[in-house]
Amino acid sequence: MNTNKTMTTDTQPDTAGLSDRISSIIETARNRVRTVVDTEMVRAYWEIGREIVEDKGGVCVLEGTV
Repeated sequence: MNTNKTMTTDTQPDTAGLSDRISSIIETARNRVRTVVDTEMVRAYWEIGREIVEDKGGVCVLEGTV
């Protein structure tokens, strides 16, 4: 049995296509991460605001407002 197989040009995998697909997967994951981080930061800021309002007795007036 010959275990020394060589690939001819006709049977070589499409490495350029593979690279593009991998890049696309990574880019999609990065976009999802950005969305999740943005959502969590909005949630954190909302919770911080709520803590400030509760600490002020439920009334929060911005400086310079009537």
